Amino acid sequence: MVGSLVLLGASIRLRPLAVVAVALWGVAFAALPIALQSSVLRLGATAPDAASSWYVSAFNLGIGGEALTGGLLSSSPVAMLAWMALIAVVPAFAFAWTTQAALSHSQPR
Repeated sequence: MVGSLVLLGASIRLRPLAVVAVALWGVAFAALPIALQSSVLRLGATAPDAASSWYVSAFNLGIGGEALTGGLLSSSPVAMLAWMALIAVVPAFAFAWTTQAALSHSQPR
C-alpha cells in the first residue's frame, strides 16, 4: 500500500505509472482485509465473535475516518490525496509491525 501511494503521488501526471499505482493499490487493498481478519481470528481464538466484532468496528471507523478526510481534501489537488493517505497508512503499518513482533514472542506456537 505504501509503495502504491508513493508511486501514485509521484506519478499523478504520468498516466501509465498512475494506472500501475492504482492497480498495486487494488491488489494490496484486496489482500488487506483477508490478512487482518485471519490475524484477528488467530489472536482472538478464545473469543472469536468478540474479536471479529472489534475488528469490524475498527475497520468501519477507519473507512469512515478516511472518507471524512477525503471529503475535507476534496478541494485539494488529486496528487495530495496519495500523500495524505500516507499519514494514515505509515503509522498503521508501524503499529501492526511492532504489535506483531510483540505478540509473536508472547503467543505459544
